Amino acid sequence: MKPSAAFIEFTGEIHMKVRHQRTRYGQGSCVGTGRVSRQTIIACVIGASTLAAPDSLAAPPSTSPRPVVASNSPRPVVALPARRMPAAVQEDDTKPAEPHDAVRVGALAGVGFPRPLVFEGMVKIADWVGVGGEYATLPTMKFGDVDAKLASYSADARVFPFRGAFFLGLRGGYQRFDAATTVAIPTAGASEYTATVSTWYLNPRLGLLLTTSMGLTIGTEVGVQLPVSSKLSTSAPAELAGLVGEHPAIRFFGGTMPTVDLLRVGGLF
Repeated sequence: MKPSAAFIEFTGEIHMKVRHQRTRYGQGSCVGTGRVSRQTIIACVIGASTLAAPDSLAAPPSTSPRPVVASNSPRPVVALPARRMPAAVQEDDTKPAEPHDAVRVGALAGVGFPRPLVFEGMVKIADWVGVGGEYATLPTMKFGDVDAKLASYSADARVFPFRGAFFLGLRGGYQRFDAATTVAIPTAGASEYTATVSTWYLNPRLGLLLTTSMGLTIGTEVGVQLPVSSKLSTSAPAELAGLVGEHPAIRFFGGTMPTVDLLRVGGLF
């Protein structure tokens, strides 16, 4: 039978004690003669009988829980595999913002003052700039004792500084105002005379022009029309030309006046 490790260790301790006794008394051993202390002899007998027993007779291992020793060392970080999102969700998360359309082309119509009916063709570039041409008309209407009509042809530009609905615009063009009136002359009786006011003008303005993703466009604006040059021609005789030119309708449509577009609607695609 092979001695256990504990037996070998204990035998070594006994050997050291025996050597100590021999050194002290000059002779003797655990089992020999000599002046060996009673405690040494008892220890030799008990230790030999206990440690020589087979391993199977040894005390069973303790089943008591092992003490938990706290550790200050950081716990290892385990990298978890990334969750794979569904394809539809990934596309929504990574989809870039929809760019502004490079070019939109369309037509608008509106009502306002002093040109009640307005028709415009427009090209809008990247939501920054809009350019177009415009025709406006005033059907024949009566202003007091004057029958008048108006037609206007212009080029138009808008700048959208915030790429939204707000814009600053400038319109420049030609306007023709035609008027006919009857003037009573004591010596010659009543006679009908006509007058035409031809005006080149600039029309700075500001307003809102909103275009939806479907292309529907709606807007409004205000501005002021500034005459660059104005010319009056009339069929009245020279002595009456000044009187015709002083008529309120002639002076209004040939001078500086406000412009208002109450509503402008159309589509840009």
